[in-house]
Amino acid sequence: MDDGEILWEFDDTSSAYETPWGRYPNHISMFADGKIYLFSGEHSPNIPPYKGARTWCLDAITGEELWSLQSWSASGLGEAMANAYIADGYLIFNNLYTNEITCIGKGPSALTLDTQETVVSKGESIMITGRITDISAGTKQTEQAARFPNGVPAVSDESIGQWMEYVYLQKPRPDDATGVPVKLAYLTSDGTWQDIDQVISDDYGNFGFKWTPPDEGTYVAKAFFLGSESYWGSSDTTHVGVGPAQVTPEPQEVDLSSLEEGQSNLTMYILVVLIIVIIALLIAIYSLLKK
Repeated sequence: MDDGEILWEFDDTSSAYETPWGRYPNHISMFADGKIYLFSGEHSPNIPPYKGARTWCLDAITGEELWSLQSWSASGLGEAMANAYIADGYLIFNNLYTNEITCIGKGPSALTLDTQETVVSKGESIMITGRITDISAGTKQTEQAARFPNGVPAVSDESIGQWMEYVYLQKPRPDDATGVPVKLAYLTSDGTWQDIDQVISDDYGNFGFKWTPPDEGTYVAKAFFLGSESYWGSSDTTHVGVGPAQVTPEPQEVDLSSLEEGQSNLTMYILVVLIIVIIALLIAIYSLLKK
């Protein structure tokens, strides 16, 4: 504003290569929370609409792209800009690609926790397992519920753009999607929480960790997701019992002298029996020869 210096430039080089014009213009729709929202499109789209139009969210200070979503918004030009709204952290607009009202914002997550063993002996390990999912209202729609019967996995902020297009816009499943960090802890006898470790869920929402409880007693194990730019946090607990350590029987000493004596007696017994059998045979043979 002071001297006309260009602070940054943003050029969408990927949208709408199928149009006769090479690419769509990007229209500035609104400002909110230090961000600029752009919609690519034009005032008289053909049917079916050309591919490649997107909604963009940029950092107003640096021009950095924060996220984008494939969509043809009806909020791109002139009086139609009134078709997009921002309130309470949510952006709402009409997506002409799907003919649906699209709402973008931070969504709720759900975390479930379990253990493969509920009671172990002291010194033994247990496997803590769990799953974290996206439970936004959109995931409950008929199409999404049918495609993800076990829930939509929660993914990292770096993966969220392509992931949302996969979930809602029939795009391919990203090969490099990553999960979210999940912290594990347990409740001590004095009522404080002690950290166990941190794990990263996979792109199916699952996570696991092998843990050895330090002592006997009943433990409350907890997993919690602190939240991200895409999801609100969530947590869950489970209980684990630890009993006394298993006692390993001590090896017993064997009196080899008594064993050797027993073996010697057995050998003598066998020799005596053999001698008696031989004498009986000789007597029988002698009697037969005499007859």
